[in-house]
Amino acid sequence: MKKLLYIGFFGFCFVVSLYLTFPMDSLRPYLEKQMQGALSGEAQGAHFVIPPRVSIGELSLWRFSGAAMHDVQIQMGSETVEPGPKLQFEALKIRLGILSSLRGKPQIEFDSRIYSGRARGAVTLTSQGSLSALWLDISQIDLQKLRGPAGETGLKVAGQVNLDADLNLGQHPAKDGAGKLDLNFKNLSVGPGVFEIPGGAGFGGLTLPLIKLGVFSGKASFEHGKAKIQDLRLSGGDIEAHINASVELADNILFSPLKGSGWFKLKPEFQKANPKIAMMLELSPDIKAAEEADGRIHFTLIGSLMAPTPKWGKES
Repeated sequence: MKKLLYIGFFGFCFVVSLYLTFPMDSLRPYLEKQMQGALSGEAQGAHFVIPPRVSIGELSLWRFSGAAMHDVQIQMGSETVEPGPKLQFEALKIRLGILSSLRGKPQIEFDSRIYSGRARGAVTLTSQGSLSALWLDISQIDLQKLRGPAGETGLKVAGQVNLDADLNLGQHPAKDGAGKLDLNFKNLSVGPGVFEIPGGAGFGGLTLPLIKLGVFSGKASFEHGKAKIQDLRLSGGDIEAHINASVELADNILFSPLKGSGWFKLKPEFQKANPKIAMMLELSPDIKAAEEADGRIHFTLIGSLMAPTPKWGKES
């Protein structure tokens, strides 16, 4: 028994000394390289003109199998000659679960301070490396700082991001997907700037004024691969809107079929201050036909989460 205690004591001392004397200076470039490789998407066949770059200021160990980093700068990859979005973390902690990795379902925990707010959560992967479960808690992140400079003519976006997600996708999201998602964006606004119309090459963009959107909130629940999006709404701004929808989860989440309906309404004072936008609505016969006496313009949604397609009018 004494021999076992001695072995255990010396083993403990060895682990503690290894933890305290770990060569962090040697780990920093390795960790930067690994993060750049993960962001490059090479395993998925992605190709960037400008590859992602990661820079870590200070580095220390966190919870034995994790790393705590300060002043972390991540330049996302870009498929054009223009640099991708840039993220700057005041602090970022990442931990890989050892026991979960041995079971073939590695779990990665993270906690960060970024752009006046906090983002923390955990990601569980399958043995093939695909997403199995996700817990994400985002609070009070400045959307304008997160998005970065919009340039002279680019569309400005501002607001505060709050989001809580708890999803368990299982081996087959289309059959096993379950969980919930709550979002609440506060003081949301877009503009002024130019909104590039999708598929509108050669026609230029649409110049928008400052549009105050107020609060953007909603909930989604997932069960047996089916999702219900409830009370997704804009309130307290220049535009009011409300959407309810259902989603049939596919193994590739972004291609999940979407079906829903809703309405939006521009406040009279906003239309008066922006006659060009009001005129655009007036000149569209489909939009006018979908408008009710109270100013609500109804629409339906089909397509997928990646590419939702609106159709004017109430759901038949």
